[in-house]
Amino acid sequence: MKKNFLFLGLLLLVSIRTQAQDIPEPEFSNRPYFLKDSILISFERVDASAKAKVKALGYGGSETFLTVEGLKSSTRFVSKSLPRIFIKFEENLDPADRVSVMVAELKGSDRRFKTMKMGGIYSYKIENVTDNKVLVTYKRIRANIFEVIFPDIPRGEYAFLSSGEYTTNAAMPQIKLNCFGVD
Repeated sequence: MKKNFLFLGLLLLVSIRTQAQDIPEPEFSNRPYFLKDSILISFERVDASAKAKVKALGYGGSETFLTVEGLKSSTRFVSKSLPRIFIKFEENLDPADRVSVMVAELKGSDRRFKTMKMGGIYSYKIENVTDNKVLVTYKRIRANIFEVIFPDIPRGEYAFLSSGEYTTNAAMPQIKLNCFGVD
């Protein structure tokens, strides 16, 4: 009986090790990839522009959005069969502190991702904007590589935003989003 448990334990350990090794090394850190035919594929990667929407001349507060041209991402998935998604980090940090997954609202011919909401002109309070964030969990696959685990995700347009994606130039900050859509 003890030999059976020992054998099952070893078999489980070997299968877990083998499964983790089947994941190729992601090319870049802080960037999500999905697995297709044992190959890691990049998401649609786009430049987003930051835009603010002021309500009632500022008395009603303001909202800041990252805006991307086009209503649909070129990276598409079916809601019932999302692929495995992986992300690599150089340092040993909690992935939830580094990456957010946001759902878009469609406005005109653009996708908008709300990043900040502030109270009225006499209030400097930054309000909670988690209503457009998807709660995901992360599973460590091996050192610095995590699998992104989604709950049931409805149809819509989404983006990964990494806290390390802001770069500045003389004119305007460039913000990179990794987008995907679910049909």
